[in-house]
Amino acid sequence: MSEISQHDDVLMRTLLRTLQAARDPVRSPELEQILSIPEAKIRALVSQLRCARVPVASGSRGYWIADNDDDLAGTLRHIEGRIRALSEVAIGLRAASAELQRKKTSRHPDDQMDLHFDLGIK
Repeated sequence: MSEISQHDDVLMRTLLRTLQAARDPVRSPELEQILSIPEAKIRALVSQLRCARVPVASGSRGYWIADNDDDLAGTLRHIEGRIRALSEVAIGLRAASAELQRKKTSRHPDDQMDLHFDLGIK
């Protein structure tokens, strides 16, 4: 895990205390209001807590500290699904990069000007 600023450390500790004190999952808008930070920062702080082995679970109801494997299993399924989807995105971008490189080095005039993308939609 990368070095954490003092400000982020304070935010993470506040987030952790908030989640530990909550009886029910806490939705992101509520956390944004408590911490006065945007949703993207909430997600980054949650990621840092998870990297530090804090069992932060999440779902449609919000974030909470898991006290059982089932809570974490659902969160892990969601995260692993996102990993698979992002992997497919990376594969597509690598292929696009290779195609751009091929067109850049091609001597055929149509290749250098062709901006047509076959989306495979019928």
